[in-house]
Amino acid sequence: MNRLLGNMPPLSTLIEGVEMTPDIVTRLVTIAYWQSHIASDELLNNVVPRLSHEKQSHPRRVAEQMDSERIFEQSFLDDLSTLIESLEAKVDAGTHIYWHGDENHVRGGYQTIFRVPGVSDFQHAVTELAMLREVVVATICAARSLRDAPDILHI
Repeated sequence: MNRLLGNMPPLSTLIEGVEMTPDIVTRLVTIAYWQSHIASDELLNNVVPRLSHEKQSHPRRVAEQMDSERIFEQSFLDDLSTLIESLEAKVDAGTHIYWHGDENHVRGGYQTIFRVPGVSDFQHAVTELAMLREVVVATICAARSLRDAPDILHI
């Protein structure tokens, strides 16, 4: 799971104990489309403009796919995971943790984080993209469970 999601509980915790009905799966699909809209806006407005022209095509292509049912295809999830990894690498490269010495501090100083300008936009995008991946996977699993459970359980 993505470390940038912080204290947000995984989607599996949020839907724990919920009976998978067609209505719940429909709600998950709605949430997935909603989250894809949020993530697409984040990519197009805050990530793509910060990338060099040569590196804009992959995020643009992923964002374009977010406006369709293709978000429920494995190839989209693979592209999404690749994009998340590349943005996480940019966040890591632009985040510097250092020691700020202070003789008046109890420990003689404290850790400080410096982020290169624009890195926070990448971090926010990673959070939104990771949430999209979670909800899409949950939706796919819920839909499959509705389809396959009667055969598996012989009911």
